[in-house]
Amino acid sequence: MEYFFPSCRIVKMSGGNALLEWEDEHGYLQRGWLPIEQLPSAEVGEAFTLSSELLASCLPEGEDLTEYLVSKVPKPEEIQDFLRRRGLWTKEDVIGNPQQLVTALRYLMGLEVSEIIARMRR
Repeated sequence: MEYFFPSCRIVKMSGGNALLEWEDEHGYLQRGWLPIEQLPSAEVGEAFTLSSELLASCLPEGEDLTEYLVSKVPKPEEIQDFLRRRGLWTKEDVIGNPQQLVTALRYLMGLEVSEIIARMRR
């Protein structure tokens, strides 16, 4: 099935090619290069509609990082342990000190970030 992307726009141009940006049918942001002559306009920042068929012919920009982004995401038990170690044992404790919840999530996700960066360096 062919899709159309009305929010496709030109990010920049270089040597007769345009770097396009759009959201795919799953809502993920994509970028790719196409020759300017295949576009209805050649103005940076301008939005227009292109078919999924034409966008599939783009030379992709960037690289697929998903193989490195394997995440265990903090388990509820890990978040609870973090909070309890800081004296937050009830809903009222957390509601009264939401910054500790933010701190817990940042700390636990920071561990994930370190693992992701290490995988990318290998």
